[in-house]
Amino acid sequence: MRGIRVDRPRTLDFGRPTATPEWTQQSMFGAMPVRDVLVVIGNELLEATMSFRSRWFEYLAHRPLIEAWFRADPDMRREAAPQAPAEHAGP
Repeated sequence: MRGIRVDRPRTLDFGRPTATPEWTQQSMFGAMPVRDVLVVIGNELLEATMSFRSRWFEYLAHRPLIEAWFRADPDMRREAAPQAPAEHAGP
C-alpha cells in the first residue's frame, strides 16, 4: 500500500430523465470526466457549471465528496459558479 486513497463519486441513475421548470432532458450524461466539473488549485476547489442540459445536475455525483473534504479540512476553500439561466442551456 502506498497511501493512495481513491474517492469515487456517488452513483446516480444517469439514464433517467432530468428537468427544471423550464426544460426536460431524456437522460443525463454521466459523472466523467471530473475535470470538466472540478478543479483544485492549492487549498481551493472550484466547481464549474455545465451548459448542456444533460450535464446540468452532474455536480450532484460529486457533492457528498466535496462536503466531506470541506468538513475534514478547515483551510479548504470552495467556490461554485452560478448556474446559467435555463433559457441559455445547451441541448
